[in-house]
Amino acid sequence: MRPRSYLTGFGLVFCALFVLGQTGPCGSGASPPGCTSNSDCDDNNGCTSDVCNASRVCVNTALCADELCVSGACVECVKSSDCGPAQVCTDSACVTAENGGAGNLQSHVDAALASTWLVVGSSDLSAFFATAFAVDNRHLATNAHVTEGLRSLFSEPSPAAVVVQHETGVVRNAKRIWSHPDYDPTANSADLGIMEVDGDVHVGLSLASKSAVQQLQTLDEIGLCGFPGELVIGDLLGGLASGELHPIATCLTGTISAIRPFNSGLPATPQNSFLIQYDLPTSHGTSGSAVFDTSGKIVAVNFAGIEGQSYNFGVRSDLLADLRTAIADGSNPGFELVVTQPLPNTPAFICTQACLYANDGMCDDGGPESVTSLCALGSDCLDCGVRGPIGCTLKCSFSNAFCDSDCDGWYDSVEILFGDNPCNASSPGRPPDSPATVCSH
Repeated sequence: MRPRSYLTGFGLVFCALFVLGQTGPCGSGASPPGCTSNSDCDDNNGCTSDVCNASRVCVNTALCADELCVSGACVECVKSSDCGPAQVCTDSACVTAENGGAGNLQSHVDAALASTWLVVGSSDLSAFFATAFAVDNRHLATNAHVTEGLRSLFSEPSPAAVVVQHETGVVRNAKRIWSHPDYDPTANSADLGIMEVDGDVHVGLSLASKSAVQQLQTLDEIGLCGFPGELVIGDLLGGLASGELHPIATCLTGTISAIRPFNSGLPATPQNSFLIQYDLPTSHGTSGSAVFDTSGKIVAVNFAGIEGQSYNFGVRSDLLADLRTAIADGSNPGFELVVTQPLPNTPAFICTQACLYANDGMCDDGGPESVTSLCALGSDCLDCGVRGPIGCTLKCSFSNAFCDSDCDGWYDSVEILFGDNPCNASSPGRPPDSPATVCSH
């Protein structure tokens, strides 16, 4: 007996819905009922006009135009992401954040999430991810250590880079990158970068003005939305299994705990205090997240932290405005990313959840630091992390310093991404990582 097609069953349901909705014929002989007055055409929807026309056919016309229909009424918005830049949704209407935008972080979180994107870079040798946020309809802001990481990755075999929007899973390819000219990877500096992508992106929040960021004060309330590495790994695994990636950003709230100059030997002034210290508990993967205030303005870009401490750092956002100006006038040409293969998979890594004991808090794949060998190497990914190819021998030296866990001959973004401490190590042939006191996420 041939199995019944679910598609056929759904087709019958859709046909019935079309008839009930009086939208026209559905199948041979089907036709909408006639009408004698407008009341016969009432569809109990306050968002349509109900008219019985001269042919005795009901015509239900939407009234909301560009607005949304909610509970039979036309409204301008339901959440802040329905509004334009620098606007929030208040009482179903879009208003500017400065004029009635409700001076609290919660009123801006929808707009922040809608403009937050996961950055994923991959090559045959390495992979990493970070966070970025939209600053116009084709550009995302992030950190210079992210854009420079992409530049380095594109010198490796088969590089690719994409951004994926929070929750929707919309994907854009990265085309070109720019790093702030004052970025210095060995010191606190303008760790800011911009990415151009190949399709439109939603802009939810706008940058605070220079005068506004110069007036920031200790204990001002701030928020941040980004992609912590500990959680994104699960999103990536689910995406590989389903063929779709829908990363979920994490939002945090806190306060500014100090405002500092990049050079700790200088007295702090509004003109030189570009290092914003806060108590937001950020981690690897949140590099490049927008830090916003209660007016919904972006005041900083998250970039670094001190391992084991509860305070982290952002670069003041007016320096990002300076970078955008340099891009617009052509003085900073950037670097073109030539994509040679799509994401997300690379054959160099093994990461599945096929183990019978997967995600039980114990590593059971028999690899380094595993508790048991009940499962195949790489099949208990959430508990053990990503493994190198079968037959690869883990190479470690200088205890707690250099560890090549994917066996590609380098200490690079793969080790940083999956938990090895980046603060006390460097790769052969690559510049040393940041000092142990402050290191990039």
